[in-house]
Amino acid sequence: MAKMLSEHEVDVAASGPEGIRLFNERRHHQVFTDIGLPGLSGWNVAHVVRQTDPAAFIVAITGWGQYFAHSNRQISDVDEFLAKPFKMQELKNMVDKGITLRATRTATA
Repeated sequence: MAKMLSEHEVDVAASGPEGIRLFNERRHHQVFTDIGLPGLSGWNVAHVVRQTDPAAFIVAITGWGQYFAHSNRQISDVDEFLAKPFKMQELKNMVDKGITLRATRTATA
């Protein structure tokens, strides 16, 4: 994903705790988190990010299927789901959506 998003500033974390540490240090506007992370699940990462920055755009990435993603949407802190495998254009569309949503959230805050 980092290579796919090379035109953006991207940090990569190998675990949930590392992702939260990086988020706290850098305050990213968008967070893409895998659901199945070592050390702390993507659900937990999303919750911490949402509590820290309600305007952040959070995408949960899952290889567990589109049905799983949509069935759990209402109980999570994520904005969108991206089912693996995904195409470059799907990722770019998600980034663009995040830019628009964050702008809307910060304008109305």
